[in-house]
Amino acid sequence: MGLGEDEFLVPSGPMMGGSSSRESLRSHHQHQHQHQQPPGPWKLVRPLLVALGVFGVSTGAARYLFPRRKLQPQREQLERLVAVRTGESPVTSECATAAKVVMEGADLTRYFSLELGAAAVYGVEEHEALYNGYKFWFESAENKAMFEESPKSYIPQWGGFCSWGISREDWWNADELGPPADPNQWLITDDGGLHFFRSELPMSKFLGDVPGNIVAGNQIWHSWWGDVEPAADGAGSPLDTDCFCSTETCEDA
Repeated sequence: MGLGEDEFLVPSGPMMGGSSSRESLRSHHQHQHQHQQPPGPWKLVRPLLVALGVFGVSTGAARYLFPRRKLQPQREQLERLVAVRTGESPVTSECATAAKVVMEGADLTRYFSLELGAAAVYGVEEHEALYNGYKFWFESAENKAMFEESPKSYIPQWGGFCSWGISREDWWNADELGPPADPNQWLITDDGGLHFFRSELPMSKFLGDVPGNIVAGNQIWHSWWGDVEPAADGAGSPLDTDCFCSTETCEDA
């Protein structure tokens, strides 16, 4: 059985031979793990155990004594990112509450005239439009009229939640949305869809396979909501009104 990275398997059975055997065993492990030394204080504990002849330890016990480095669970990592939920898993009804404005009031029509990478342009309450119970703000009366003429042309894909999260992070579900989004991290794909992301890192991942990610995201979103239109208070699919990121909270995450 081979040893995994960052594991040290204590040999079972009694030590055979004299000092030459011990030197041979020590030389063997030094060669095998010259780039895989256990982290921290185990560098000191391991030779002490060998010197004391502490053998017969099972593989399971050895892995307990010399564990692999553990990665932070994905769920915990995402809870850290969703600052607006103060460390708790987000609930779809909270992220999509009709009491607040879609995409923090960003004027959705303006994205289609901005250069990629430009900051969002925010609307004002004076130019508010309602659509299926959700509130949208616009920079001008003209932009509001454009939206009201064809809302589906401007409503973001997958509720405005992080498109990488929807398409590739499988711990989200219909009851626990969403992958938070930053209105300043956006992309318009060749099919005219407006996508948002929580930071530049997931957007760069999404760009690695845009067609494949769109297919995956559409399948997942459809499995949750079918063909229903966005509508507030559970009457249709949700829109992001309260789960957002910023450069400060979600940088490189």
